[in-house]
Amino acid sequence: MRQIGIQNRRFEIAHFCRLSLTSELLFHWHNFEKLPNGVVFNAGRLFRGDPEGRLAARASDLGHRTYLVEDNALIRENLEGTLEELAGARVVGFSETEDDGVRWLHKHPNAWDLAIVDLFLKEGSGLGVASACQQRLPHQKLVMLTNYATRDIRARCASLGVDAVFDKSNEIEDLMDFCVKCRLAMPAPTSLSQSGDS
Repeated sequence: MRQIGIQNRRFEIAHFCRLSLTSELLFHWHNFEKLPNGVVFNAGRLFRGDPEGRLAARASDLGHRTYLVEDNALIRENLEGTLEELAGARVVGFSETEDDGVRWLHKHPNAWDLAIVDLFLKEGSGLGVASACQQRLPHQKLVMLTNYATRDIRARCASLGVDAVFDKSNEIEDLMDFCVKCRLAMPAPTSLSQSGDS
């Protein structure tokens, strides 16, 4: 039964991603609820009011700490479940704009291991997030998830230090494989905790 559930999850996220390919611009016009900076996930539930990232910093024992920069709520929700089920990852927070994403990632440099960034955001671009995070810690990875994974986009991302680019419509499984490899390659917790999040 669990295998059937995982297959259904893969189908759902691929389905939503394909929908966004044809209507992504419309999503940018929707009036999404403005969530406060620092909203975090814990055990699959949303918690508000953690602007200092304390919950995120304490999430290292719950899985690979993953931050999402994605303005499509449906894709975010399905990504969270898929990352937990298939990659042993824990989503510690998200943002919908370039500025909010950069602000959180810079403010909490020791609270995340992987950033999954959408190319086109409600405000700004995933390329701006990648550019601002080029000086991240050695173990931290940043990947781009987009419906427009063209050769030019992949080259531009590579020039900004993006670790990998994945197509939303047909490379979700590759993204999961990448996340698993990152988690297995993580250094020991003691080496990560030598410099705490300020």
